[in-house]
Amino acid sequence: MLDRPSDDEVSRQILGVFMRYRVPASGILQRNDFFDVRDGDFQRGLNKAVANDWITIDLRNRYRYQLTAKGYAVGRMIDPGLGHPTNFIRPSDCRAVGHLAAHDRRFAMPLQRGEVQGYDFNRMAVEFTMVNQGKVVPCSISTAAMDDLEGRRDVKSDQRIDQFMRLREIIEERASRKFFEEQAQADRPVVLRSNDFSS
Repeated sequence: MLDRPSDDEVSRQILGVFMRYRVPASGILQRNDFFDVRDGDFQRGLNKAVANDWITIDLRNRYRYQLTAKGYAVGRMIDPGLGHPTNFIRPSDCRAVGHLAAHDRRFAMPLQRGEVQGYDFNRMAVEFTMVNQGKVVPCSISTAAMDDLEGRRDVKSDQRIDQFMRLREIIEERASRKFFEEQAQADRPVVLRSNDFSS
């Protein structure tokens, strides 16, 4: 009899599919996108991934799965080279349009990394910058949003920059998406709050 993979191994295989398609935090894949995970193992791995808070199941459609911020962070640690989201599009969407080039190109040139400016105690936010075609875009993220991403409430003021650095990839990816979603101007700050990571 062949050795059956453990629940943990299958959950990591499922997470690997999200990483392979470069799905960002809060991105969604559907059941038929996991064709390389054995049907007999999929449900076990799915249950484990949900228990680990790596993915959530759409309440209205149990065949749609959303990658959580924690799952994205774990996926990056499993294989950092596969975790950086670029032009995200679900594989099923790609089949529907026939070619990735037909997808909306608003995210073809994501914002580039800028500088970490510091922690503003009065605003309870970490301020940082991104760069859009050479223009500096001021950004900030609330401490509540970072705490929600890490699932903790014990971070002290002098630890906020370290916390930001741990979450930097996720934060900057979401700041870039929000900038283009709102068609913001370079002189208008991008402010990230908890609800920006739950949609």
